[in-house]
Amino acid sequence: MAEAIDAIVTQQPGSKTYRVMSAVAYYAGLRPSEVVMLRVRSAVLPAEGWGRLEVTEADISFDEPGEPKTGPRSVPIPPVLVAMLREWIGQNDLTSPERLLFRTRNDTMPSGSNWARAWHRALESVGQQPIRVYDCRHAAATTWLRAGMPLAETARRLGHSVETLVSTYVGALDDEEHIANQRIDSSSDRSMRDGTHDHRDRTVRSNWSGSAVSSGRSVAPTRSASSPARPSRVGLASVSITTIRAPVLASRSIER
Repeated sequence: MAEAIDAIVTQQPGSKTYRVMSAVAYYAGLRPSEVVMLRVRSAVLPAEGWGRLEVTEADISFDEPGEPKTGPRSVPIPPVLVAMLREWIGQNDLTSPERLLFRTRNDTMPSGSNWARAWHRALESVGQQPIRVYDCRHAAATTWLRAGMPLAETARRLGHSVETLVSTYVGALDDEEHIANQRIDSSSDRSMRDGTHDHRDRTVRSNWSGSAVSSGRSVAPTRSASSPARPSRVGLASVSITTIRAPVLASRSIER
């Protein structure tokens, strides 16, 4: 993805704009409609380390700002995007906090069709199959999940519920059982080496009632009558995406 993003820059007017916009969509997982409504004040860009984008607006109708589809959120961004945005703001002399980051020379919103053409041209130049600009967001989700980011945090950054995230990617889960088993084995091995896995003649404390029982055999925890039963927890160790949805015809509007 990084190679394709860099390949967007050509002699065409606006290509540098589309490069930075695509980088935001990929590294921050933003919707295209959210990218075009980012302002200078939206970006927290330290000189070093990770930054943050405050996503509080989205294009809701042809250059009309409104609330993002799933409400405002705060998204951490990696140093590579921080550096790119710092450079962009400096080069374009964007000093007003209310100034939108991405505008054309006529101070209008960049068109979705031109963005899509620049993106498809870049993908072709690096030998990649054409995908939608919106799919940069799906690529971000894939990258985060493969890196081991918890489902709840991935969903939060994308502006989804966990249920929506799972339903979107459940058909593309691959090798999650094998990876989960590897992680359990690794954790168990560390526990045995550290001596933290010894359960013989150990005092067992109930997580529910707080009472302690000493025994040479295993003891099932007891639950007080007033304590509610706790729900079970289900986690996914790893998610990978095997397919990306086919491209759609570009339009003048920004995908929301």
